[in-house]
Amino acid sequence: MAIRLRYLLLAILIATSFALFAGTTALAQPEGGGAIMAIEEKPLAGGGRATSSMTEGQGRTATSSKSAALPTKTTSPKTTRNSPRSATPANSNARYNGPVIGDKYSFLNFEIAEKVQPIWTIKAKNAGASGLVQVEILVDENGNVLSAHARTGNPLLHPEAERAALATRFNRPTVNGQRARALGFVVYRFGKSEDDDDDN
Repeated sequence: MAIRLRYLLLAILIATSFALFAGTTALAQPEGGGAIMAIEEKPLAGGGRATSSMTEGQGRTATSSKSAALPTKTTSPKTTRNSPRSATPANSNARYNGPVIGDKYSFLNFEIAEKVQPIWTIKAKNAGASGLVQVEILVDENGNVLSAHARTGNPLLHPEAERAALATRFNRPTVNGQRARALGFVVYRFGKSEDDDDDN
């Protein structure tokens, strides 16, 4: 009986924490307020690709001095940049029995510890792809993204948005001091804010 009561109390605490977490994230502006701006890709003279932010420190939060650009395939090793973190998701199939806070409607942009900006590719820009992209994510107990799936916006923007989400690091989710996983979404903006209304 005492064990059942403990589980009931734990369930109530988790539900209360979830309600508080969901209430605060619902107040955020998922339609673009707090959206992470994409870096425009610029052609290099040698035919490779580069972003408009080639200097160190651009594209990351002020707490980091690493480049935000994700790895690119080029013929010149001088222009190849390494990602600060692997864009490969961690093992999301590992057994996990702890709490998961949030849901697919929880806005997580304000929980980012180290952001990575997506690249607005020349191909996508020339095709007229712009606006906002929502990426649904699952964050593990250490703040690493386990999975990322773009669910809105132009499909030409989805791969770069998902790559950026997978490389982004979040604050460690906790419930009453216990580590947890978090479910929610992040928003990226490709182009200017007036492009947000486009359904390209």
